[in-house]
Amino acid sequence: MTSLESAMHELLQLPEARLGLDPHGAVDLVYATPSVMSSLSRETSVALRRLGPLSSAVSAPSDSDVLARHQEWIEHLATLLSQLPRDELLWLSSTDATEWLALTIDCLREYARLASDPLSESAVRDLFARHRCCLFGRWNSDSVAEALARLLAPQAELREEIEAGFEREDIALGQLAASDSIFWTWRILEFADEGTELTHMPLLRLANYWSSATDWAPPTTAPDEPPHITADDAANALNNSFWAELEFVFWSMMRACGLRESEPSVGAIPCLAPLFFIASPSEAVSSAEA
Repeated sequence: MTSLESAMHELLQLPEARLGLDPHGAVDLVYATPSVMSSLSRETSVALRRLGPLSSAVSAPSDSDVLARHQEWIEHLATLLSQLPRDELLWLSSTDATEWLALTIDCLREYARLASDPLSESAVRDLFARHRCCLFGRWNSDSVAEALARLLAPQAELREEIEAGFEREDIALGQLAASDSIFWTWRILEFADEGTELTHMPLLRLANYWSSATDWAPPTTAPDEPPHITADDAANALNNSFWAELEFVFWSMMRACGLRESEPSVGAIPCLAPLFFIASPSEAVSSAEA
């Protein structure tokens, strides 16, 4: 779990970084923590039930030990969840994000042990879902360059490999997109299971505006409208900036943290990670070829 811990820690240090929790998963942590429900007011307990019933809460054999160590903060989490408007993520303060990260890493270490135990009957994927979250921030080339340099300093071989990739792709961090116009969202704790295997399926979203959808960005008093751009500008941003440059830089950071991207093959055919382009140019092109 060191790789995920390092990745989330580095992302939370980036400019305007925020952490949003899936309330339907987080409420199971409240339900599974010994003595928490009995300590809550009736009003808070009732408010939590709209996020998920206590009867169907997922729990792990180690909850009585692991979660109990974080009981005071989990009681605070219960209050935050009870006050959350419907259909929104719970966007945490920097202090609460630090507490949540410590709790999550403790839990993930235990889930890894359960996943490797052939006799365990725990639904490990459901346990991971209790920690589903979304990280958000504003792109800043200087901050990303500093983080990448810090991570790669003790990894000479990987540093040379990544620097060669930057040179091959003709990427210079200091010359990338303007820091005030691009926002990133990363759903980094997404998992799926297939038989006895657990697959890490993170989702990165890059956008040229602060979204008003609170499952992608924290609420803001003045959410951005997508800027009006031509089809040529949209294609250039999606292909040459977001994908060829920024996505490459982010994955370089994740590799420096110890995470790897899986690209299996089917026979002689390589399989790449899924990539989706979404754009609505103000001046449409006459055909796909144009």
